[in-house]
Amino acid sequence: MNLLKKQLVKENYHKETLKITIDMAWPAIVESFFVAFAGLIDSLMVSSLGSYAVAAVGLTTQPKLLGLALFFALNVAISALVARRRGEKKQDSANEILLTAVLFIVIAAIISSIVFVLFAGAIIDFCGSTADTHNDAVVYFRIIMGGMIFNCIQMVLTLEEYTNLIIRCIEILPPEMVIHRITGDGPKQLLTAPLWSGQKKQVLNTIHHTFKTCATWQGRIYTPL
Repeated sequence: MNLLKKQLVKENYHKETLKITIDMAWPAIVESFFVAFAGLIDSLMVSSLGSYAVAAVGLTTQPKLLGLALFFALNVAISALVARRRGEKKQDSANEILLTAVLFIVIAAIISSIVFVLFAGAIIDFCGSTADTHNDAVVYFRIIMGGMIFNCIQMVLTLEEYTNLIIRCIEILPPEMVIHRITGDGPKQLLTAPLWSGQKKQVLNTIHHTFKTCATWQGRIYTPL
């Protein structure tokens, strides 16, 4: 009898673990799919210009991923640190980590953009460009890497990190101030990233829940001038 109970508990445990794993993983899987899909759309849009244009876009894929590698790694590290601080009920520490990370990422993205734009010609040449693809690949590479700061910031801001940032801002606002548009609900067919921003109710519920669990409120640390 005891053996049967243990087996049932073990099966239920595995089912619950699997459910939690799937719930955690599917947003990242969907986001990765749409990021890859956006790259496919890039190729389809330029294919009308000719095979040289497709080849030029293809040349930029690997150096682009190389340029974003640091920010992919930072995204994982920051998410883990913020989640750990929130689990420890250390909201101030989580906010401090997030703000420091965002500042560092902005500075690093600006520096990286400048470097990649300045050395775009040499980078694309190293990737094996030919005479008919080199100039177009350099122009395209400069465009996407020149605006990489926006891509880097959205990679870092997960729903939890966005919630921490919003709460930190609301805490210093006057209690009587009316706030509009904490989140938006743009057309989902036009949304590229972050995918969680398309779930307006989920975002609002997460913010309200975090306010309760952290025992904080609008104007908690507001100081009149």
